[in-house]
Amino acid sequence: MKSKTKKMLQRISSFICVLAMVVANIATLITPAVKAYATSDSSNTVWIVGDSTVSSFNDAYYYPRYGWGTQIGEYLDGTYDVKNLALSGRSSVSFTKEDNYTTLVNEMKSGDYLLVGFGHNDEKAGDGLFSSGSGDYKTPGTFGYSLYENYIKPANEKGVTVILCTPIVRRTTEDSFSDSQLHKTENGDYAQAIRDLSANLKNDLGLDVPIVGRQSRASVMWALKGLSSSGRPSWVMVLLTSLTTGSRLSAGERPA
Repeated sequence: MKSKTKKMLQRISSFICVLAMVVANIATLITPAVKAYATSDSSNTVWIVGDSTVSSFNDAYYYPRYGWGTQIGEYLDGTYDVKNLALSGRSSVSFTKEDNYTTLVNEMKSGDYLLVGFGHNDEKAGDGLFSSGSGDYKTPGTFGYSLYENYIKPANEKGVTVILCTPIVRRTTEDSFSDSQLHKTENGDYAQAIRDLSANLKNDLGLDVPIVGRQSRASVMWALKGLSSSGRPSWVMVLLTSLTTGSRLSAGERPA
């Protein structure tokens, strides 16, 4: 019994260490994007909106849960006021019905920065969550339209710099990822929709909306190298992030 307890504690300890390292890597990817557009104005605020992969939690889970949005402030120099408004279970559509969205729209101001991390719940039908991953930002009902009309457009009108984040992959028990785990559904590719949105806004309107972050996927995936075949729990795979352009694994591809 003592041996089993010891092994369980070792597994929990390993999980905590890997989780902490990978969340730190995700935050590290986002921070340079913020700094690249930031000024030294002490009144600047970094606003963060998104779903459970971004938000904080107050529930009585067996281990404290938190999304990457809770860690951004740890990688800035204290100059910026970080306000993480992300809420678990929300999509880019349903979030607009929340008081947190009203706070964002009313309080963000020129010189601020807005990080947007949706996608996981936009692909879900019902409950006012869904937006289609197909179609461009000019078409009502699409993911691109929701991101542009609800976040980018109002932010741009106030002089706020927007940074888009593609969704983290879903948990898998296999050595590879299915299309659905990569957010490729019959209604479109949600990560690609974000990349297309950024490109189209640049081409059509001259808006520079960066995507976090254009770096090698190795900076995030290193923590996962070899773990999928080492017998460790499959929860490790959920830590694989697709926050960057070019960093997302294709279906069937494994970390190098």
